[in-house]
Amino acid sequence: MPRIGEELFNELLALYVRAYHRRGAELSDEREAQSELDRRLTEIYSADPLPFPDTFTDFRRINERLKCKAVKAEANMNRSLFLIVAASLSILVVGQAQPAATPALSQPPRIISVYGTATVHVAPNLATIIIAVVTQNKDALQAQQENAKRSTDVIKAVKGVSDPALEVSTGGYAITVQHPIEGNVRTTEITGYEVTNSISVKLRDLSKVGEVLDRATLAGANSVNQVSFGLQDDETSRREALSAATADALARVQAIARGLNTNDASPVRFRILDVSEPGLEYTPLRPTEQMRAFAPAEHTPIEAGTMDVTATVCLRAELL
Repeated sequence: MPRIGEELFNELLALYVRAYHRRGAELSDEREAQSELDRRLTEIYSADPLPFPDTFTDFRRINERLKCKAVKAEANMNRSLFLIVAASLSILVVGQAQPAATPALSQPPRIISVYGTATVHVAPNLATIIIAVVTQNKDALQAQQENAKRSTDVIKAVKGVSDPALEVSTGGYAITVQHPIEGNVRTTEITGYEVTNSISVKLRDLSKVGEVLDRATLAGANSVNQVSFGLQDDETSRREALSAATADALARVQAIARGLNTNDASPVRFRILDVSEPGLEYTPLRPTEQMRAFAPAEHTPIEAGTMDVTATVCLRAELL
């Protein structure tokens, strides 16, 4: 930032001292000096280029120069002088910094937010079967022992299915007290006990699902609670669905932009601000929700079919 020249500096200093810092001066002389100072400031303000001051440096120079001249004044008078200098030089700064013309207001950004969705149909590679052994008896211990024997036979039979990825585990175990119902009211009388042992079976060879059901039923299972199909690893399908959903979101942005500029045939230009993934879901197939006490066929037919992997993305873009 340029500083005012020495000659102009000395001139302003003399005018300030004459107008505001003289002890015992006549009032008429002070007013004349103030008028001269105002006239000179007006000339400086209208000059082109304006002698722009380094405000703080020139404040210091004026203060030091006053001390060197041994100008005697009270503390409040010195403070008033400094404030007057600051105000006058600030006027010069504002005048210099004022732009020649007010710039035009910028257009607000045009933001478009859309959701893109895509569904990929894939063949499942994992089957989950939940079978159960249910026994009832008036005596809780007998119901439990009978259930344990039949459940052991079922697990042994299921593990005989040829599938290296076969997994057999206990899905749940419960003993329920049975009460008779009179009308719509369950009585407190105990008539017996029901023991349920659920067994979960997972396998990769989907062609063996029917065989698992057959073996389990012949060994003593009398309830099939669920047969469902899913994916062992859905990452590949997930990425495929996300890619398609993103393409769908971009197409929606272009469609909206064209709708906003119906008279403009130029290509749509935009930049992506952010993309997020609200969620991903896949729908496992359940061809059998519940089958109870069935007689097995030679090979129970089970069709895995296909399943859906659906992805959704949220995309925000700014039109250019």
